[in-house]
Amino acid sequence: MSVLASGELVSVDPATLAEVGRVPLTPLEAVPEVVAEARLAQERWSRSSWDDRCGLLRSVSRVLLGRLDELARTVTAEVGKPLPEAYLHEAFASLDALAWLGSDAEAALAPEQVRPGVPYLLHKRIELLHEPCGVVAVVAPWNFPFAIPFVQAATAVAAGNAVVVKPSELTPLTGALIEDVFLAAGAPGGLVRVVQGAGDLGAALVGAAGLG
Repeated sequence: MSVLASGELVSVDPATLAEVGRVPLTPLEAVPEVVAEARLAQERWSRSSWDDRCGLLRSVSRVLLGRLDELARTVTAEVGKPLPEAYLHEAFASLDALAWLGSDAEAALAPEQVRPGVPYLLHKRIELLHEPCGVVAVVAPWNFPFAIPFVQAATAVAAGNAVVVKPSELTPLTGALIEDVFLAAGAPGGLVRVVQGAGDLGAALVGAAGLG
């Protein structure tokens, strides 16, 4: 859980009510700039090769493996989830998703030949292309504070997009780890951003120009 205090989100352990840590609130007026920065990063990233994207995902996996204990402890402190569940449902689930993206996402995103469903179009050749859509906004819940937004962010990045994540205001420290992990893995600046705040910030994010 967390409380708002003088421009900060104060994370509080729900079991002990002790302060866990603090993060700065993102001003509402800063959201357009964050999205614009992500847009610039995405324009370059959309031209990256699959080898580049897969290499980043492998690097993210290595960084996350090195921070498993930190992640699990942070989740437990912020939401009261038992430590084994924090490892299993947050850390290991995220690593499993990264492994799938690294091995199967290229094939899943490959162009597809589509057979027309009606006889009078059988002479047509139809190809389905999977192209990056731009900047993706992720507004995350508190109950799986890392796995849900992290997997969404990693999947969007694998598809050539940039991501702006707004974690639950109840789990700001866990949410902050998402940007930290990508940056430590060598992701381009602006490609994965985290903004911190309550529902008004989420509304500003999903309504910002430059998404998609």
